[in-house]
Amino acid sequence: MDLFSEFAIDPERLTVGVWRVFDSTTDRVVEESEIGTEPAILLSSTDNPLYQQVLEKKMKPHIMKRGVEIDRKVRDRMIAETLAETVIFGWKNWVVKGQPFEYSKSAVVELWTNPTWARLKERVLAMVGDVDVFKAERQEEIVGN
Repeated sequence: MDLFSEFAIDPERLTVGVWRVFDSTTDRVVEESEIGTEPAILLSSTDNPLYQQVLEKKMKPHIMKRGVEIDRKVRDRMIAETLAETVIFGWKNWVVKGQPFEYSKSAVVELWTNPTWARLKERVLAMVGDVDVFKAERQEEIVGN
């Protein structure tokens, strides 16, 4: 087994993210110019080094209070804000109830903390967790699709 091909990640893809189009059965990686009218999302992974840094900074004041557990709503909001800053960079062609739904960091937080969007959240988490997309050796192969 070659450790590079198995485990190495492309730091640039983690920094700028990759576009993924929502398909009915799967989600595919595309170049921005290939999106067309399909709903797509630009995201990175929680392996992005900034993700952990930002989350720790947000949680630090709460952790400093020894013996106090962070309230679930507060924790979920901190995670949502961190994802909006470091993982979910944008989206295109999203429509909610017939109206365009434009990307903003506050929209990410709203979706992430609103139980109405639990299934969308699961789908995005699956994309974020798709580590093969960020493998260094697959960069040319994925971009070539």
